[in-house]
Amino acid sequence: MNEWLWIFVNIVLPIFLPVGGMFLMRVSLKKPEKKEERKELLKTRRYVLLFKDGQLGWVALLMCFAAVSEFAEGLVIDHKTAPAWTIFVLLDIVLTVLAAGVFATNGAVDTVQVIETESIWDWINYYGVAFWSTIATLGAIVAFITVHFWAIRH
Repeated sequence: MNEWLWIFVNIVLPIFLPVGGMFLMRVSLKKPEKKEERKELLKTRRYVLLFKDGQLGWVALLMCFAAVSEFAEGLVIDHKTAPAWTIFVLLDIVLTVLAAGVFATNGAVDTVQVIETESIWDWINYYGVAFWSTIATLGAIVAFITVHFWAIRH
């Protein structure tokens, strides 16, 4: 059960808490009488706003840094031997940190407007930073989970 709690606190909450906040913002919008007015108001509270400019890069960076910390703790404090997969996880972390660092700072330099897209391919093409920062975050999650569960095994 502790493993699921760890995953919930360290993986699920950092990603989905903002989604819950956006949901509450959408629910608490004023309720105009005309449906079209409400629809227009909801356009200002789209979920893509949470990560369209690379904001998930910050989450990925923190997960990578936490993975490095846990890995070092396992090696130094717990005197564990580096596992055979070390090079792959470290490569994952390095590549993710490089990409996530660019995506995380992207929003300060460049932003895209929220638009309707016709297909998933149009969405990926237009919201490329959102898509690739999501992929980088998945890479960080894999590294973080791998290192954490290696570090806590006795």
